[in-house]
Amino acid sequence: MLNLKEEICESVNDKIEEVEEEVEKKLREKMQLFEERINQMNSTSLIVSLRGEALGVLQTVPDHLQENYELLISRLEMRYRDAHLQQVYQAQIKSRVQKAAESLQEFEADIAKLTRLAYPTASDTFLEQLAIQTFVETSETTKRSTLYG
Repeated sequence: MLNLKEEICESVNDKIEEVEEEVEKKLREKMQLFEERINQMNSTSLIVSLRGEALGVLQTVPDHLQENYELLISRLEMRYRDAHLQQVYQAQIKSRVQKAAESLQEFEADIAKLTRLAYPTASDTFLEQLAIQTFVETSETTKRSTLYG
């Protein structure tokens, strides 16, 4: 009788492990898809915000790579270094969402940093208000994206 109970328990535990592994796999896939969408949103926001000469940098990036946000940023940095990065930081603020493994404190700190970089001559009051507004709006966007994503 004890052997049968042990076999059943072992079988149930094995099944639970299988289900947990499958759930973790699906969660990783969803998070990867979510992060890819964030990258696409960031790229789109950046492309839409480019003006003048900075828009010319886009011509140096093949169409199939224009959704690669990091590549776009690196091309802009190579071309302009700090000269036109305010536009880049402003686009980053608009499209910033909380990353999967990022704490709220890290998320808030990054928004505050981006706000200071995007508006280096603005008053502290304005920067604080903008950072708060951005934090609230992007938190809501992140919540909606993860719920309906």
